[in-house]
Amino acid sequence: MLDEAERSVHDALCVLKRIKESPNCLYGGGCTETALALELSKFALEVKTKESEAIECFSRALLSIPKILADNCGFDGDEAKSLLKNDHAYRRTTYGVNVENGKTCCMREKGVIEGFEMKRRVIMAACETAQAILKIDGLVTCKPRERSHDHGCH
Repeated sequence: MLDEAERSVHDALCVLKRIKESPNCLYGGGCTETALALELSKFALEVKTKESEAIECFSRALLSIPKILADNCGFDGDEAKSLLKNDHAYRRTTYGVNVENGKTCCMREKGVIEGFEMKRRVIMAACETAQAILKIDGLVTCKPRERSHDHGCH
């Protein structure tokens, strides 16, 4: 148990160090992911090519973050995600998942923040991974091998 506490303190100190090095912050609790997801959904409607489906899928993937956050805290993730989408639709764009009750609240008032640079790197990695998967445009198939009719039996 002491090792776990030591690791937690070390992790917290590393986060503080990174925030000090790059002081730009975003609101946590799935707030950023929800805002990005809703903007991507709007953008997907404007795209008239097959890429619109990929954009919408990425939007749904981003919305899984607040859902998973609520689920991991023992609350109904689908409900939290719906509440959060509603909050953001009504311009409560600083709202995220409240891990104390599974509802939503203002992350600014709660003081829940995340480092911008860390969030940027995570989202860029997710985008690059999605792009790599989408570039796979077909499976490599081998020509069926010739089979002998005697099956090796005499």
